[in-house]
Amino acid sequence: MGLFRKNPKDPISSFIFENFGVYPKNLTLYSTALTHKSYSQNLPNNERLEYLGDSVISTIVSQYLYEKFPNEDEGFLTKLRSRIVSRENLNEIGINMNVLRHVQYFKGNNHYKSLEGNVFEALIGALFIDLGFVKTKEIMYARVLINIDHLQSKDTDFKSRVLVWSQKNKKKLEYKLSEIEGAEKKYLAKLFIDGKLISESVGNSKKQAEKGAAKSAANRLL
Repeated sequence: MGLFRKNPKDPISSFIFENFGVYPKNLTLYSTALTHKSYSQNLPNNERLEYLGDSVISTIVSQYLYEKFPNEDEGFLTKLRSRIVSRENLNEIGINMNVLRHVQYFKGNNHYKSLEGNVFEALIGALFIDLGFVKTKEIMYARVLINIDHLQSKDTDFKSRVLVWSQKNKKKLEYKLSEIEGAEKKYLAKLFIDGKLISESVGNSKKQAEKGAAKSAANRLL
């Protein structure tokens, strides 16, 4: 057992140690966390662990922010927590971990929205069951939450920023949405200021498309 822990031969144990600094006690948990429901109808998938990990992450992040910002009010803490646990941020964490190297899923021509972030949540759920809350919190504090300072200063709510700009400058802001036909449903959002097309963006949802258009507009106007 000691030799195994120093030199794990299986790729999942190596992956967990590389990203979380621990070796699995129950390897099956992590294998399940890395199995998407599309892979097989006969194998357990990661949806339940994802559900659990979502709650664990939210609790740990809440405690972390409560301790890190003792003089900030509820509104500040809630807003920053929302950014940390957002699909965008969790996906970025999963991508940086290169989780797809180890995920079992049916690739084909399918697009699985937020796959990397969902797998990260499932892995945190597996850590919680395998090692307990205290150890999972230590891992999150040391390896995930140390890089959130950029989120504190980075305002990612581009729609709000563009809206404030348009109101301040007495400009009329308007989004126009259209659906793009194809094998996969997508949406095109066009952003107009006083009737002039400023930016446009394509997304998998109306919200995502509008956000992309707002981000492009913010880069031009602000």
